[in-house]
Amino acid sequence: MKKIFDYHAGIDISKLTLDVTILYECDDTTKTEYYKLENNPQSIARFVKKKCGNYTPEQTLFCFEDTGIYSLPLACYPSENKWPYWQVPSIG
Repeated sequence: MKKIFDYHAGIDISKLTLDVTILYECDDTTKTEYYKLENNPQSIARFVKKKCGNYTPEQTLFCFEDTGIYSLPLACYPSENKWPYWQVPSIG
């Protein structure tokens, strides 16, 4: 099966912070990188520019739970900048 994305960013959202784990393949091994950043538009833009700057939007998928107002800054960034993302509903 062909891989669609090379990099996957799973993001846990809270009121003040985002916990980001990036998964990718390197030398036939799955690697992870972890980052914690503030949950605001400036921190998100800085993070994507600094940590995802070498990736193209076609290579990267952001995935996070819809937490209402707390996920809004994160949902706006990929939407406005043409990065693919999955905003998934919480389970009951």
